[in-house]
Amino acid sequence: MKTTDANSLPAKHYLDAVLSRQKGQFNNKNVIISNELARQSLNIPLEIEKLLHCVLSQYSKEIDNQEIQIKKADLFEILGLKGNNRYRDTLIQLKRMIHYTIVDARIHGKDIIAPVFIKVESVPQSEFIEITLNPSFMPHMRDFVTLFTVLNLESIVRFHSKYSLMLYKHLASWRGAHYATFQEITTKELKEVLGLTKNDYVRSTGKFDRSSFERYAVKVAVKEINEKVPGWEVTWGKIKKGNRVQAYYFHWEDKNRITTHNTEVDDDQIALDLAFIEENDKQ
Repeated sequence: MKTTDANSLPAKHYLDAVLSRQKGQFNNKNVIISNELARQSLNIPLEIEKLLHCVLSQYSKEIDNQEIQIKKADLFEILGLKGNNRYRDTLIQLKRMIHYTIVDARIHGKDIIAPVFIKVESVPQSEFIEITLNPSFMPHMRDFVTLFTVLNLESIVRFHSKYSLMLYKHLASWRGAHYATFQEITTKELKEVLGLTKNDYVRSTGKFDRSSFERYAVKVAVKEINEKVPGWEVTWGKIKKGNRVQAYYFHWEDKNRITTHNTEVDDDQIALDLAFIEENDKQ
């Protein structure tokens, strides 16, 4: 995988009319996660990952306690939840979110197995849902807002394809780290980025189905990113040697780029990031 800097492609999309009218707790919110975590393929269903990013968007280093308050009406709106069962369905999804974000890692020399979120509390008639973070992880959560990848929350919840979210996070993580806008990536690496296994898009004959892979995964992801992420323009192509595909390239630009402070991530921070992946590998 090769990543270089470039500054040439014009931006194509801004907030569309729907987003410009959107109000509430999640309006104009960004999600900030570490570059390491953004580059990992998590075994989390798309709807749970959307919910997780909504919760993470409400975290701030100024928070003195471990509780995050989320307004139900705004959460229902941004996730597109309707019907009489939306409150109960949200509680079920929050329970699944807690399950998927259990940490199994070594932090500060200690082996820790614990949930990142320890409690969800609400009553049907109340305006808010309260989510309590595990106090053991508060120092690491504070690091999240100074180190890493910035993602547009409204774009995340509008994605229909998991591939779009995975590719968006991956490209954004390199932009955040080096302001890179060009990357070469092998087929194997690209399948990993998109959360695919070596057996996905393989014909019964054992031959890789490249045309289906490009049509249903790569093209879908790039199209959604260009349509749904404000200011982003992504192009891609194949690098060939003769008739054989050696790698793919991606060229992207974020006209609305947000400057973040990026520093080296220490071993404990990486351990916390990888805890999501390690635990999900066991599912």
